Amino acid sequence: MGDRRDVKRALARDDLHLNYQPIVEIRTGNPVSVEALLRGRPDDRRDWNVADVTQTAEQGTDIFQLDDWTVQQATRDAVQAWIKQAGLK
Repeated sequence: MGDRRDVKRALARDDLHLNYQPIVEIRTGNPVSVEALLRGRPDDRRDWNVADVTQTAEQGTDIFQLDDWTVQQATRDAVQAWIKQAGLK
């Protein structure tokens, strides 16, 4: 990811996605939570490094748009997972 235009373009074209990583309690090995990792999919379809995405966004006000997008997407993903787990769809 090169500059702030790339962040704006990724937001406009929905070229972002979240990867979820479990947080595991070391003592028991049980998953206790999950963290969402922001990734981007540029035209060549390789994932961007999260540090590149956020560092570029922090250079301006784009970080606020990324924050909003991330919370909204994580919420949508959680609701979809709950619906699927409940067998409602």
